[in-house]
Amino acid sequence: MNEGLKSNKIEKTDHRQFETEMRLAEAGDLDRLKEIWKLCFGDEDQYIENYFNHRNWKAETAVLVKGGRIVSMLAMIPADLVKPDGSRLRSAMIYAVATHPDEQKKGLADDLMRFSNQYLASQGILETFLVPAGAELFRFYEKRGYGEAFYHRQREISGTQASALEVPDRLSLTLSPAEPEAYNAARRRFLSGSAYIDYREEEIRHQKRVANQSGGDIYLILRVDSGEETDIVIGCAIIEQSPDFTVVKELLAEEQFLASAVKHISGRIHAEKYLVRTPAFSGKSLGGTVSAFGMLHLKQKDVKTSLGEAYLGIAFD
Repeated sequence: MNEGLKSNKIEKTDHRQFETEMRLAEAGDLDRLKEIWKLCFGDEDQYIENYFNHRNWKAETAVLVKGGRIVSMLAMIPADLVKPDGSRLRSAMIYAVATHPDEQKKGLADDLMRFSNQYLASQGILETFLVPAGAELFRFYEKRGYGEAFYHRQREISGTQASALEVPDRLSLTLSPAEPEAYNAARRRFLSGSAYIDYREEEIRHQKRVANQSGGDIYLILRVDSGEETDIVIGCAIIEQSPDFTVVKELLAEEQFLASAVKHISGRIHAEKYLVRTPAFSGKSLGGTVSAFGMLHLKQKDVKTSLGEAYLGIAFD
C-alpha cells in the first residue's frame, strides 16, 4: 500500500507574463485553500473542515501560485490499482481540482495537473485516476490524456419497490456500523479477483466521517440466526443521506444476497427513493444501468487492457 507522498518539488513557468510557481502545499496555505474550495465546490464549512482537519493535506495537495497568491489547487490521494491477478500498481486519485473563479479558463488547472502527474511519476506513481464531476467533463479530461476505465451499475429504486423485492426465505440480515479496518477487509474480500481501486484505512475513515455527517455510515451486512446477530459477513455498504435520496454509494455482496441487502436497508433506513451502486460486474439481479464512473491516466499503456470493467467505488463525490 502507498504510505503517502513525499518531497516538495517546485516548478516555475512563465504564464502569460506572470511568473507561476507549482509546489506542494505548506502550512500557511490553509486559509486560501479553504477559500478556493468553498468558491468552487460550495461545500458546507463542516465538510471542508473535516477534510483538512483529519488528513495529511500538505503532503497530498499541489498548488499553483500566481503573483504571490495561490490560484489553483488539487489533491493527490494515494491508492493502489489492483489487477485481477492480485498484482498492484501504485496510483493516486486526482481530487478537488479547483481554480479561483477570477483565474479560470486560463489553462492553470492543466498546468497543475501536468505538474502533479510529473511529480507523482518522480515518486514512482505512474497511474493517476479521477472521477469527473459531470458527464460533460469526460470529454474535457480525454483531451488531457485520461480515458474511461472504471464503471459501476446504478439503479434508482423507490421505497415501495425495495420493500417488495423477492428474497430467499428465512434469510435475516442486519446492518452493523463498521470500523474502517473491518470495512476495508470486507471490501477487499468481495472485490478479490476483479480489477479495483484499493484504499488505505485513512480514506475509509474519511468516507465514514463523510457518511456520518449526512446521517449515514459505513456498514458490514451480517447474517442473523435465530434472532441473534452472527459474525458472518455477507456484504458491506456505504450509505449517505441526501434531501432527495438515500444513496447506497457502495454495495458489495454475493449476487444471491444483493436483493436481500437492499430490502433490509430500506427497512432500516426509510426513504422515498434509493440510489444503489454496485460494481458493473455485480448487481444484475437488481437491474439498473452500467455507466462510466472514473477515468485513468496511463503511463504503462498495456495496463488498461488487463482491467476490464474495473471498479473504483469510493470517490468522495
